[in-house]
Amino acid sequence: MNSTTSVYAPISHARTAGLSLLATKFGARTHVIRRIHVDQGRDWNEAINLIGPDTQGTSFIRKPNIGEQYLPVSSQEDEFDVILFSYLGDRSSGEKLDDRMSSWVQEANVINTNPREVFAIGQRYRNFNTSVYRQAMSINCPSYCSFIGQRHLCFLSYTRSHFSERIAHRSIGLRIRDFLANEDDWFAFREPRPELVR
Repeated sequence: MNSTTSVYAPISHARTAGLSLLATKFGARTHVIRRIHVDQGRDWNEAINLIGPDTQGTSFIRKPNIGEQYLPVSSQEDEFDVILFSYLGDRSSGEKLDDRMSSWVQEANVINTNPREVFAIGQRYRNFNTSVYRQAMSINCPSYCSFIGQRHLCFLSYTRSHFSERIAHRSIGLRIRDFLANEDDWFAFREPRPELVR
């Protein structure tokens, strides 16, 4: 475990309500996940194996050139609240989705998460989909990477187990950025981070 840990600063209830109200302007909704703890320096494949146990061994997410695009931002352990953003019942083109989400991000004054921060949601909340009443859902990292000449993003997927409604399969994957998003697709953001220890 790293010896340096950031000081947890929760998002206030007033700020949470403000983010939710602003999201309605864009035909969207928000949800705040509390106290996500992430080891910013964790090895790429170690993070995938720990948090996405159902990730296939042949998944593109394991390609060395993907992890190389997401080098650790710090050696620090970080604890913070994650802000999820999702469109309501709308399948938009990737371009339209980018425009609308970028406008919300600017007005909300939030920043993109990195993949390790998204993966950490799966470590703390192993059945998060049930808490938002979804059989299946994805939490997407808005920080893009390049793969086979196109923009892609990393995502954490929850799907309900065939054996129990209370147990979710968790996997981590890579998808083309310009996919058609619906209300089961969430995007993870956070408040601007304090200076991290490198």
